[in-house]
Amino acid sequence: MTVRIPALATLAAALAIAVVLAIPRGDAAAQTPPGSGGGFSGVPPRFGGIALLVTTEASTPTALAEVLADAGCDVGTISSLEAGAWSSFVSGAPGFVNEPAPAFLPADTPFSVRCAPIAIPILNPEDATYDLDGGSVTLVDGESSTPAAPGSATNILTTLSTRQSYAYLDGDAVADAASILSYQPGGTGTFSYLSVILSGSTGPAPTIQLGDRITIYRLAAGHGRIVVTYLDRNPGEPFAATPTVPMTRTFVVEAGQLVEIGTAVCEAANLGAIGSFVFVTTPVPGDRVGGGFTVEGCSRTFESTVNWRLLDREGLELASGFTMGGGVDGPARFSFTVTYDTLLTTEEVGTLEVFEEDASSGEGFPPPRVVIPLILP
Repeated sequence: MTVRIPALATLAAALAIAVVLAIPRGDAAAQTPPGSGGGFSGVPPRFGGIALLVTTEASTPTALAEVLADAGCDVGTISSLEAGAWSSFVSGAPGFVNEPAPAFLPADTPFSVRCAPIAIPILNPEDATYDLDGGSVTLVDGESSTPAAPGSATNILTTLSTRQSYAYLDGDAVADAASILSYQPGGTGTFSYLSVILSGSTGPAPTIQLGDRITIYRLAAGHGRIVVTYLDRNPGEPFAATPTVPMTRTFVVEAGQLVEIGTAVCEAANLGAIGSFVFVTTPVPGDRVGGGFTVEGCSRTFESTVNWRLLDREGLELASGFTMGGGVDGPARFSFTVTYDTLLTTEEVGTLEVFEEDASSGEGFPPPRVVIPLILP
């Protein structure tokens, strides 16, 4: 994903708008249930600060304000570009004030936020304790440095990355924080860990190792899942080699721990011997989706290409595209995000089609196709 940052002059003007319109969040803000949006990526500002963030799921401004509040930002304004012009949602203001503001922001939408100068309890990954492979590490201002052994000049360094994302992950009404930790035990290795801080939890935050000397590309929490995209190496490549292999892994929170999903299908025995196929592991039939949801699965297709399209109940195409999965070298996982303009006023059943194009012009077996009915907003 490429996030386009406005020119400095444009961004400065946008933030100035946010400052002028900012007011403290009031009791009039409507409550949005968990799972209806609010996920974002980036480091949230606090106590009067301003920041540029990116949505990770289709979200109303109110839902974003609630997740930001759990992250320590008492939202004054949320501003975004719409049709080339900036519009602002003023938290706690009467409805007529926010009428010009967009009703929702699609996934992957940059937005600026200004926090009111009010100190509130925060979900702060910078000052938290983490469980790294059975040992506890406590960060202060985002880092920890301890001697590798008594009297040793070598230190074990653990630092918090700026890759952070906030969303509802464990089913309660309070947002949780996903982040990336870098762990350097003193040798040549630099290990990246995914972590999640669950609101209300008193023990060390759970983590899971992603790899050694990898390049994190994206971290996005939303729809109850955490998706990490990064560059790794092919099996057998030395760690000194530059990572170039794209990887996408998805995690959920179960019983307070991080659990990876979507891997069992591709790891099944002898899967590469069954010819072309497309399996979709998420979403499942009947899922409610918004204008930005993640599709994951496993495939083996011609030239590794997996096509997809989203249709409304009348069969009209809302969005389409393609991604890369497994091919001649064997099965592989795939993941992509479906983004579309949600213009529907009521819920309806649409269909997601994930398929392989027929490269044989009808001479071979029918190409694989998966059709999944989904509830569209």
